[in-house]
Amino acid sequence: MLWFKKRNRSKSLNNPFPKRKIKKRDSERIKCELPIVFTNHETGEKSIGSALNYSKSGLYIETEHHIFRQPKVGKGALVYMTEYSPHVEGPNNLQKYYVQVKWIEQISEAENKHRYRIGVKHCSSYDDMLRLFA
Repeated sequence: MLWFKKRNRSKSLNNPFPKRKIKKRDSERIKCELPIVFTNHETGEKSIGSALNYSKSGLYIETEHHIFRQPKVGKGALVYMTEYSPHVEGPNNLQKYYVQVKWIEQISEAENKHRYRIGVKHCSSYDDMLRLFA
C-alpha cells in the first residue's frame, strides 16, 4: 500500500496539471438548412430560425428573429419543422421535437435584436419529457 501512495505522489509532482478528457461526440453531425419555429416552453415565446445541423441526439439551431427572454440551459423547448415531410430522410421527417436546451450563445449584440445559437438534445425517454414539460 505504501508503494502505491509513493508512486501516485511522484506522478502528481511531475505533472501538476492533469490532462482533461475531451468528450467525443456520440454521433456524426450532418449539415442541413431547414426552417424551424423554436418555442421556449417556459415563456411560450416563439422564434423563427434554422436547423443548421443534426445528429441522432440533437440539433444545432440559429434563431433569425429576436427572442426577448433567452431560453435557459437545461430547460425544455419545442422545435417545429415548418417543412415537415414524413417521406424524406432527415430531421424534417418529424413534425415536432421535444428538446432540452444544452447550450446557448448570443449572435447579435444590436439593440432589440436578440438572436441566438442554440444546441438542443432530443428527449430520449418519456421520463425526460415529463421532467422537462410537466
